[in-house]
This record gives sequence, C-alpha cells and structure tokens, in this order.
Amino acid sequence: MILGELHRLNDLELNYSACGCQLRKSCGLPCACELLAYLNSGEAIPLDSVDIFWRTLDVSWSTPLEYEDIQCDDELHIFKETFNKQSNAGNKSLLRRLGDIINPSTNLIREPVVKKFSWTSKLEETKKEEVCLSEKSGSRPPQSEPYETIVIANVYGNHFIKAELREGFPLPMTHPLWRTYRSDIASRWEDPYVSRQEEFREHYYSIPEFFDLSK
Repeated sequence: MILGELHRLNDLELNYSACGCQLRKSCGLPCACELLAYLNSGEAIPLDSVDIFWRTLDVSWSTPLEYEDIQCDDELHIFKETFNKQSNAGNKSLLRRLGDIINPSTNLIREPVVKKFSWTSKLEETKKEEVCLSEKSGSRPPQSEPYETIVIANVYGNHFIKAELREGFPLPMTHPLWRTYRSDIASRWEDPYVSRQEEFREHYYSIPEFFDLSK
C-alpha cells in the first residue's frame, strides 16, 4: 500500500492539498504527502508513524503447508464406521458424495450461470433499442446535449459564484480520489483536456516573478 502511494508521487506532482490522506485515515500508514516530506528530508519512515496494528504483525518465516506430514487415517476410520451403520440407501448416498469429492467432473449438478449486470451492457442494450426504434420509425434518435464546463469560483473564502471564462482556459489537475472512485464509463473523461491541464500545471508550479515598483 505504501508502494502505491509512492507511485502516486510519480503520477502527479502532488501538493499537500491534493493528497486526501486516504491511506493515513483508513489504514494508519504514511500517505503520499507524508512520504513526500520524508523523501525531501532524506529521512526513513519513522516507526511511530505506522499504526500499532502493522507493528505487531508476525512476519517471521513459517513452514509452508506442503512440507507438513498430513494424514487422513483418523478421518477414513470415522467414515468407515459411519458407512457400516448406514442402510443401503445411505451407503449409496455416502459413496456418491465421496465420488463427487474425488472426481468433481462426474457431478451432474452445476451452479446456475448468473448474468452479471454492468453499465456497459446496459448501455449496449439501450443503444440497440434506440437503433430498433429508429429503424421502425424511420428517424434518428435525438442527439444528447453538448458538454458544458461549469466553473465555480470561491470569493473571499465565504461564498461561491458561477464564473464564465474564456474559451480554452487552463483546467486544474483532476483530484486523485476521482481516479479511485470513478466509474468505467467516466474513465476517459479527462482525455480531451490533457493539454489544458498541462498548461495549468505549468502556471501553478512556475516560479513567480517579482517587479520593483519603487523604480
């Protein structure tokens, strides 16, 4: 999980306000903004910054199960005793169940196939219905409304207004939590705006220029 936070530092030039601190709040581990501070200072991750749950885990080497001497003599003895106490019908039932365990391919009972629902399949069905209706009526389905970018500006830190900016204005970087919780349908939403986000990044991280107004 910490490695994933380090990858986030490579994906975007993270500032402290864009981190979200999700890993710190949910798992008690250093998040991206903390790791950035450690990297800049050259420090190792302090043990105290890791939740006590992770510090009490036993990470010592354990013997793999394949090296254990596992026997089934006791279980087979119990099965044989139970088998001898059953009627002919009970014995056939036990043997059939034992055969299903040893050779599952002979079992004729299968779990029903459940069709998984997804938004992609729902969209495909909707498109097919629109095509069918279009062919029957002889007209094309109505086009969807054009996309509109809405800008909300914070004024004096106490209220918000809707602002109208010039065409092609720079767009801020997408919040990292959006990539975590977005649906697959919206995965390519920001592709058309990459150049405008890069322009915003250049202005945001550029070194400010100062002018001496006294001269």
